[in-house]
Amino acid sequence: MFLGSVLTAGIAILVVLEPNSVPLVVATGAYAGSLLVAIFGIQTRRRSLAAKAELMSLRSKMMDLKMAEEQRFLVELKRNGKTLEDENR
Repeated sequence: MFLGSVLTAGIAILVVLEPNSVPLVVATGAYAGSLLVAIFGIQTRRRSLAAKAELMSLRSKMMDLKMAEEQRFLVELKRNGKTLEDENR
């Protein structure tokens, strides 16, 4: 946001100082603006990929916890002498 504001202000100042080269100033401003958009796009994609990786990590941890809980439950059932069929009745 800040860089976009600085870019717009810079273009306005160049147009006021050099009124004969308005097309050059506008073309330079458009080029700089497209670079800013590209940089922000790359930054947003990196954040998105980092968030996706974090979600995958959390999902993996949840699956591990689920498997451990299932194992614990089965051990508890065996310890009490019950089978899974007895539990479902």
